[in-house]
This record gives sequence, C-alpha cells and structure tokens, in this order.
Amino acid sequence: MPQAVPVDYQSTVKKPDDFDAFWDGVQQQATAIPLEPEMIPDPVRTSAEVDALLSKLYSMSLLQIWRLRISLSTMRMPPCLQ
Repeated sequence: MPQAVPVDYQSTVKKPDDFDAFWDGVQQQATAIPLEPEMIPDPVRTSAEVDALLSKLYSMSLLQIWRLRISLSTMRMPPCLQ
C-alpha cells in the first residue's frame, strides 16, 4: 500500500544553471524552421472502411505519422441500450 507524502515534503532535485538558456536555444532553433505540413493519401493502405494518410511535418527533424480515418458511412455502430 502506498505511503502518504508528508505535507512539508521538499524535492532535492535542482534545476541546472543552464536549463533556461538551453531551452531558449532549442525554442529559437525550432521557430526558425517552417513546419511545412503535408497530408498524403496512401491508396495501398486505404480500403472502403478506412482512409490512410501519411502526415508529415518538419521541425528539428522530419516527423511522419500514419493517420487512419474510419469511414463513418461504412462503420457498423453498436446498438444503443436504453
């Protein structure tokens, strides 16, 4: 069973002296890069029930995310209980 944390608990972890300067530099680098978002349909992974898209955006490196969208017109909905 977990123990209760004392009301007067103080963490001993200290923020490094260069913490704010480091993250300010990261923020400046990130804002200098245009995101250039793209959503590219993927016909190989797409079916009548699911649309597959590759979402891309740039930051400090290329980020690629597969996005699957279920078609509501073909989805069988569960029955509602009243």
